[in-house]
Amino acid sequence: MVAVGACALTVTAWACAVGYTEAPTDEPFGTATEADSGKVPTATPTASTDAGQIVIVDSGVEPKDAGAGDSGAPPPSCKATNTCMVATTLAAVSGDTGSTIRNATGEKSEWLVVRITEDDNSVIGAKLRAKVELTSTPSSNYDLFVYVPGSDKRECTSVTKSSTSTGTTDTVSVDWGEGSVANGGDDSRPITIEVRHVSGLCDASHKWTLKVTGNN
Repeated sequence: MVAVGACALTVTAWACAVGYTEAPTDEPFGTATEADSGKVPTATPTASTDAGQIVIVDSGVEPKDAGAGDSGAPPPSCKATNTCMVATTLAAVSGDTGSTIRNATGEKSEWLVVRITEDDNSVIGAKLRAKVELTSTPSSNYDLFVYVPGSDKRECTSVTKSSTSTGTTDTVSVDWGEGSVANGGDDSRPITIEVRHVSGLCDASHKWTLKVTGNN
């Protein structure tokens, strides 16, 4: 015999119907058949309807929860809340006398500006110098960009020097002005500093620190 089966899950129950069709055989009447031997015929699932009943197809895939919290809250923005022209202002430092230090700290990208002044008026020339050091936490990576203008005005586009270290410390040293002989002019400049977030955390627990040292 050939087994022909059908299974369908209705709104009330799961039913399997198995039918048989006699196949031609030369066996004498009374010979044991497949059904007589105890073998179980195979039932094949189907998506057809049975006598007009509604069939529910079980795909085996559980529905996804589209709850609002599944994707997680987006991380806070690490972009600067100010711009170059309204940068955070640090107190001025001398670029050719002493070694005055200014400090700053923050938790995201930021623009800062500090005026480096010329205070040595001797006939012997002295360049104005400044050293900028940025320290990030191990869980954050910030890069440092310093802009020195060619005249006494703020520079926002042309980077003079930068540090893009993947470590926790970025350092930039800049100098400009007189050579070995005084030039008779005032080489004081506002230098712009950009602290730029690259990767990692940016919150109150992972702040960067900045140190500007004049004449260094």
